[in-house]
Amino acid sequence: MSNFSSDTSSKPQKSLPFKIVTNLTFWVFIAIVAGVLLGHFFPEKGIQMEIIGKTFVSIIKLFIAPIIFLTIVLGISGIGDLGKVGRIGLKSLFYFEVVSTLALAIGVAVAYFFEPGNINKSGLDLQDASTFTQNASEHFSWVQFFLSNLTLQVLVVAIVVGIYLNFYKHRDHAVLVLERFSKFVFLGLKYVMYLAPLGAFGGMAFTIGKFGLATLIPLGKLMLSVYLTMFLFVLWFWVLFFGIIK
Repeated sequence: MSNFSSDTSSKPQKSLPFKIVTNLTFWVFIAIVAGVLLGHFFPEKGIQMEIIGKTFVSIIKLFIAPIIFLTIVLGISGIGDLGKVGRIGLKSLFYFEVVSTLALAIGVAVAYFFEPGNINKSGLDLQDASTFTQNASEHFSWVQFFLSNLTLQVLVVAIVVGIYLNFYKHRDHAVLVLERFSKFVFLGLKYVMYLAPLGAFGGMAFTIGKFGLATLIPLGKLMLSVYLTMFLFVLWFWVLFFGIIK
């Protein structure tokens, strides 16, 4: 027992500079600064970096469908009791609606105060919104909406598959296979996120190269609004949580 304790205590501790340098957030910050500098001093080169940011976003989008499918299917089939699934689903839906409405209200209030969207729109490809809002209800089709929404399609298929697996005699084996596949998907997403600095660099270099340093002001307001909204939401949640406990 003493040997184990001595081995544990003698394990070298990582220094603070090492922790900072090996942190992904640090490299994202460095990439943002590099993108700003490139876009400002070499705007033509900065604009060409757009493909890097778009490619990173496109790769991330590839993981959305399988993550939704696996999460829903494993969530439904893993419980095994459809009645329990229904009760949890209704409670989750109620919680989602209440909490999301509050989060949206806080976000709107913060954005109304800081006005991050109050920007110079010159150079943006804007269209007349009235062309989409006029007679919108007459041309709206639920079938077309469903067929054009991949996320909704995956969600419906996942629910059906999850329900079906509850009646499948080899459900445990199927769930085990899906869990292993889910681990590979999330592992792949983990490695893709290591490319986040490249995505940040490309996006920032393009933005500054095309629209100039002035865009940092509304971007800063947007980030401030996001973090302040999250802080207020978490603060409200903790106040409510401790209030319920007491």
